[in-house]
Amino acid sequence: MGGINELTPAARRKIETIAGEIARQTELDIDIMVGSSPTRILVHVPGVGYVEEQWIQKNVTTTYAERVQTGHLLLLGTLLGIGGLFVLDLAWAEVVARRRTIALQKALGWRSATVFRQVLGQLVLVGLLAAILGAVTAVGISWLADWPPPSPSWLVGVPLLIVGLCLVGGAYPAWLAARIPPIVGLQQGNIRAAAAQKTPLPTRGLWRFAWRGLSRRGSRSALGALTATLSAALLVLMLAVTVDRQGAMSGTLLGEFILVQIEGFHYAIVGIGFGLAALSLANSLLAGVLERRREIGVLKAVGWQTGTVTRLFLAEGVWLGLLGGLAGALVGLATFIALYESVSTSLVWIGLVGILMPTLVGMLAALYPARVAAHVPPAEAVRYE
Repeated sequence: MGGINELTPAARRKIETIAGEIARQTELDIDIMVGSSPTRILVHVPGVGYVEEQWIQKNVTTTYAERVQTGHLLLLGTLLGIGGLFVLDLAWAEVVARRRTIALQKALGWRSATVFRQVLGQLVLVGLLAAILGAVTAVGISWLADWPPPSPSWLVGVPLLIVGLCLVGGAYPAWLAARIPPIVGLQQGNIRAAAAQKTPLPTRGLWRFAWRGLSRRGSRSALGALTATLSAALLVLMLAVTVDRQGAMSGTLLGEFILVQIEGFHYAIVGIGFGLAALSLANSLLAGVLERRREIGVLKAVGWQTGTVTRLFLAEGVWLGLLGGLAGALVGLATFIALYESVSTSLVWIGLVGILMPTLVGMLAALYPARVAAHVPPAEAVRYE
C-alpha cells in the first residue's frame, strides 16, 4: 500500500478503510498485518515433542508504541517538574543568603521593582547560559559518539524550556526579595528573637527536635520534601512501567528489542531526577544552617557537642527524604495503576524501594550542611552578622 511512510493514527485509519472495502467487495476475511511481530510459541508435534515456532501476533507495534510513549511522557514531565522545583529552591536560598545585601540596596533607594528584575534577570541569565552550554554539549557528544545530531527544533525548544523554567521557578523568590524591608540590614543575626524564644531545648529527643526545626521553616521544608516526592514518584513509576513492559512485551521479538533499547534511557532520567533532588535537599538544609547560625551557636554554648549538631541536621535530611519517599511512592503507584490498570505483588517491593531511596538520598544530601553546622562556633550566639 503506497503513500504510508510511518504508522500514524491517520495511516491506521486509511489501512482499515481499504481493508474494509476489500472485505466488502470480495467477501473475504481480511487480516491487517501492519504492526505485527513474530511470537515464539511451543507447538506439540506427535512423535517429535514440543517445537518452538514463530507465529505472528497482530497489532503489536501500536500497543507497544502507546505504552512506551505514555511512559516517556510521564518520566519527562516529572523530570521537568523536579527541575522547576530545583530552580525555585536555588533561587530561594540565594535570596536568603543575600537578605542583608538586598536590604541595604533598598535602604540606598532601590525600588522593589528593581530588586525583582535584578533577581529574576540573574536567574534567567544563568538558565540561558546553562541551556546554551547543554545544547553545545549535546551536539558534541552526538558528534563524538557518531550519533545522529539533535534536530533544530530540539536545539531551540529545550533551551527555551529551560529559560521558561527559570522564569517560573524564580518568580516567587524574586517577589520575596522585593518585599524585604530596609530594616533587615540593621537587625542583629538572621533569626527573630521571638522565634528564638519559642524554640525549646532538645530535652525530648533529637528526632523530635529535628522535626520542630523543619516545622518552623514549613515552606522551605515542604519544597525540599516535594522535590524528593517527585523523584520517588519518578523512580516508582519507572520501575512499575519496566515491570509492566516486561510482562506485556516479552514473548515477541519486537518487544524484547524495545526492552533492551530503552532501559538505559529510563534509568538515566531517574538518575538525573535523584541528582537534582539531592542538590535541592542539600541546598535547602544549607540555607537552614545560614538562617539558624545564632540558634546553633546557642546550642553549642549550652553544651551541645559537635557530633550532636551533626546528627541533628542528618536527622532533618532523613525526615525530608522519608516524607518525600512516602508521598512519592503513593503518587507513583497511584499514577501507574490509574494509567495502566495493572496491579501485581511486585508493586509492594517497588513502593518500598521508592521510600528507602529518597531517605538515603536525604541523609547523603545532609552530610555537607551537617558538617557546616557542626563548625559554627558558640560565639555566633552573641555576634553581629
